[in-house]
Amino acid sequence: MSRHKISDDLLNITIGIKRESGVSDAQIHDLIEKYATDSATQAGSEGIVGFLSAEDVPAERRAAFLGELSALMPPPSYEKKVRMISAADIWQSRVESAA
Repeated sequence: MSRHKISDDLLNITIGIKRESGVSDAQIHDLIEKYATDSATQAGSEGIVGFLSAEDVPAERRAAFLGELSALMPPPSYEKKVRMISAADIWQSRVESAA
């Protein structure tokens, strides 16, 4: 077990990275459902209302969830779109003031 808690932010950032790399929302949703469903049903709910999110994964299951999330891969047919950005795109105010 990790010495540090795995935060909601870390899970959400990792999910965002996986989405950008081509992992489908369905794959991510299925994984969240796998790790969050047991705790939701054990809590005495008669069913899950609404959508599950990374925050619904209990702390004691987050390390395993993060491990499986990290292992998700995009389909072989996925072509990553390269996004070119320049310093001017990032620091527009600095580029304008230097001119």
